Amino acid sequence: VGAGVDALGLLVARTTDAVLVHDGRRILDASPAAVERLGGPAPAGLVGRSLAELVPTDARGVLEEAARPGEEGGAAGPVEVPFRRPDGSIDRASVLASPVHFRGRRAVLVVVRDPAGDAGRRARTPFGALFDAIPIGLYQSTPEGRMVSANLALVRMLRFPDRETLLATPVEDLYVVPDERRQWRGRAELAGVVSGVELRLRAHDGAEVIGRLSVRAQRGPDGGVELFEGALEDVTESRQAEARFRLLFETMAQGVVFHDPDGAIISANPAAQRILGLTREQLLDRSAAGAEWHTVRPDGTEWPAEDRPAVVAGREGRPVRGGRMGVHNPARDELRWIELESIPLFRPGEDTPYQVYSMFADVTERRAAEEDLRRSEDRLSSIIRAAPLGITLSRASDGVFLEVNERFAEAFGYRREELLGASSLELGLWDDPEDRQAAVREIEENGNLRGFTVRFRTRSGSVRAVRLFTEVITVAGELCALTLHQDVTESRRLEEQLRQAQKMEAVGRLAGGIAHDFNNLLTAIAGHVEFLLEAIPAEDERRVDAEGIAASAERARRLTRQLLAFSRQQVMSPRVVDLADVAESFEPLLRRLIGAPVKLEVSHRGESCRVRVDPNQLEQVLLNLVVNARDAMPRGGRLTIETECVEIEGRPLPGGSRFIPTGRYARLAVADSGIGMDEETLSRVFEPFFTTKPPGKGTGLGLSTVFGIINQSGGYIGVESTEGEGTIFTIFLPEATEPTRPAGPTRETPARERTTAAGRVLVVEDEEGVRSLTRRVLERAGYRVYTAATGSAALELLDAVGPVDLLLTDVVMPGLNGRELADRVLERAPGLPVLYMSGYTADEDVREAARRAAGFLEKPFTPEQLTIMVRAALGG
Repeated sequence: VGAGVDALGLLVARTTDAVLVHDGRRILDASPAAVERLGGPAPAGLVGRSLAELVPTDARGVLEEAARPGEEGGAAGPVEVPFRRPDGSIDRASVLASPVHFRGRRAVLVVVRDPAGDAGRRARTPFGALFDAIPIGLYQSTPEGRMVSANLALVRMLRFPDRETLLATPVEDLYVVPDERRQWRGRAELAGVVSGVELRLRAHDGAEVIGRLSVRAQRGPDGGVELFEGALEDVTESRQAEARFRLLFETMAQGVVFHDPDGAIISANPAAQRILGLTREQLLDRSAAGAEWHTVRPDGTEWPAEDRPAVVAGREGRPVRGGRMGVHNPARDELRWIELESIPLFRPGEDTPYQVYSMFADVTERRAAEEDLRRSEDRLSSIIRAAPLGITLSRASDGVFLEVNERFAEAFGYRREELLGASSLELGLWDDPEDRQAAVREIEENGNLRGFTVRFRTRSGSVRAVRLFTEVITVAGELCALTLHQDVTESRRLEEQLRQAQKMEAVGRLAGGIAHDFNNLLTAIAGHVEFLLEAIPAEDERRVDAEGIAASAERARRLTRQLLAFSRQQVMSPRVVDLADVAESFEPLLRRLIGAPVKLEVSHRGESCRVRVDPNQLEQVLLNLVVNARDAMPRGGRLTIETECVEIEGRPLPGGSRFIPTGRYARLAVADSGIGMDEETLSRVFEPFFTTKPPGKGTGLGLSTVFGIINQSGGYIGVESTEGEGTIFTIFLPEATEPTRPAGPTRETPARERTTAAGRVLVVEDEEGVRSLTRRVLERAGYRVYTAATGSAALELLDAVGPVDLLLTDVVMPGLNGRELADRVLERAPGLPVLYMSGYTADEDVREAARRAAGFLEKPFTPEQLTIMVRAALGG
């Protein structure tokens, strides 16, 4: 690298020496002395001409050699060359050449001097004023090692305080290794010229300086060497930089390869050898354009040699950056992925690269990690897309959606593209904007949302209950809200249905309990009133009072039956019947009931439908539903009763009140065109004592009785209603597989031998009123009656009185219940008839006892019913 002179042009203009600047082809500038001596009256006489024009033809080779810098850019020692003066005469001159930068370009500085005079004069004023102006160290020394001249550049290079101190120092003292001087001196004495010798010199302050020396031997008339004229360039920094570069080059993790313009590899660092799986020798034997490389593009296709980055950079003279290439590594026999860039290198003033520099990093593992990440992101994206919940990512500052999944978009009636870039407020998703403010406050206070329920409005206008789960996260340096949206509209509806069912169950239990206690009272009241009516003559005015009591007792009895029906506790006598037959046979009564203003249609679709129900209870259901429909059409309308067999795959009931399991069912639908019901009324329609009729017009037990009967029969009932349009009650009863069976006679119990003419009966009842009435009725009928208030008392009584012909016992009693008592008694007297009585059938003991007993007497009962049942149980 040649020395640079920023003010070279000024120096050339002012020096008294003949100085030329040329670029190897033509002269770029010339000093006045050079123009006067070689070129004529003006600089134009030399500028633009070639050096070869200044010498005779046979001396051109000598001049070209003399005007060329030393090896590796060092200064070349003086050479005598014949020059042609402007007048045509030949003059000999001494030529010294040194590389310089001239106006931003690499050039050569040529000094032409007169060789006349002795060595001492040359030593005192070598090259005149230019000697100290040249930035390269110049000197003259004797063969014995005495320095006779030195320019200021050399003084500064070797860090001497002044020229005199340097000249007084023996030359050998300047060498770190004295043998280096003897080596180049011997070569110079033989060859006359030595160029580009690197020396280790010791500066005046003891520091080591690395210099590049070019020296020429000047001989005297006798042919012996009089002086050595040398040019010394300080390359310490460049060598240190080269060392640092070499260390970096050898130790860096990235591969580095230098190519010539045609792609041939000049050098490669160890990282390149490792990444490419080739030794240094193997790499130096290859070219970037060689066919031996197996290179592929990221998409897996072959990467042609002419398109490889190093080849393109050398051919087109432009950088090729950021490419990712797959290259076969023969050492590992696998494809390695590299990211590389290839950059062309230019010499000053040239537009064709002299080298291409390629640097690359092994990204195989990173690419695999990226592929794993991409697959992970694809999986995550698939999970998000397939998630049953709506998922959104929105900007925390303004709520704008940055990402939404399809589930969220579909749930609210939008396309995904319509939601991106819009906010929930802009889209009107919030049914109540205050919900959003409350959600924001919750996030600000707690940093997240955990099951925060709001109401969202869909595009169609329907309102959905949505539970939000939100986490605040940072995405690309921006705070965002990641939210899961769980639609809880259906679950809330189901929760409400569950609460309603639980309420109905609780009310049913309460109603059943009341009815049970009330039945005991009614049994006693009705029985004693019957005794009064038997004793009071028809003309007695007190008979009217007794008949009033009897009528009230009957109404109370019907009321308790409705309560028991609602609570699914009444005694039923189910049998297989055809649903359509029941509806058609009941049609005449229904027509008389609804009157002329209401048009009744009864129809059946398809095959016959058999169900196992209590026909009387089913008629009660039809009666209650028809009466309810009639009252909903005060001005007349249309009432339809439709039956059919249906196959159902598990689904909600009409109106969504309950869920119907999969199976075959008989469907009974009762529809009217009446006033309909609002949502509040619809939600309470089956509650006992709930009615919308005026006071005195209804008990509120009609539909609750229907609900209880259908449930007790194993069926399902749903209701749909629209205000102003009408109501549809739909009943589903499980289809029966056995054939229909007509009502048969009451089951008979074989008579057993009595110990008395009328029989001995043990009555067990915890209610005093019922117990005393039962005893009175049976004793009047001729039976011998023993009574006990508890099961344990009954066992003790049997021990005292001996065998009996019939056990008549209440089922639900404190302590030993009726079924347990019967089991104990039957152990003593196998085959003894047992007659149960109860007004409460919710208990499993009651239902089991009813199945096993000789008879079941439902409270409240009349004296006549009691007598008939006892007689039947005894076979009389």
